[in-house]
Amino acid sequence: MPNRLQKLHQRLNAYEMMVDGMLILAANEFSSPVRLPCQHNYCRECVQNRKTCPVCGTAIDGEVCPDNLLSFLIDTSHETADICANCDQISQPMHFCETCQQALCNRCRHSTHQARMFATHRVVPLEERARVKGRMTCPTHGEPYILYSMESRNLACIVCFNNAAFDSRHHLVQIDAAHKMGCEKLDKATVKLRAFQVCFIN
Repeated sequence: MPNRLQKLHQRLNAYEMMVDGMLILAANEFSSPVRLPCQHNYCRECVQNRKTCPVCGTAIDGEVCPDNLLSFLIDTSHETADICANCDQISQPMHFCETCQQALCNRCRHSTHQARMFATHRVVPLEERARVKGRMTCPTHGEPYILYSMESRNLACIVCFNNAAFDSRHHLVQIDAAHKMGCEKLDKATVKLRAFQVCFIN
């Protein structure tokens, strides 16, 4: 087998070992993840006594850096999700009854909250409940934030908007629009980063 093809085969085998935050080398989830100089990730313990990267063979010189982003992603993947109060399942889309203060799956929402006695209950998508629950208020005016300033990169309430100079109001956009623009910008940056990683690996 030619040397280049052999290296590619080794790389593919190594990539198969890392799936969904699992490290087959240790048969466990990543713990204390580190980033090697070649940008591959492993548990600190798994590469502690290694001289080269198991994927690409790059030399490991000195201390390896902790990968804080990967640690954060692993930690957040362990956060508990809202489960349906009726059937103890999670099936998308999930809803939240603000009257009952309970999460509901789509099936239970339709089977339990269609009765006439539930007609006054307010059922919202679970994501909306999270937005409302996490809504912040302006410390100056006590009003909820509804706008975002593209110029100062600060949140603003309706009173902030009314008090703003007329010529600076065009910098204020709705929070949802600013969020959408931010997500689009992040998506573009992610595509560029992935392209860079592909070039770097090859």
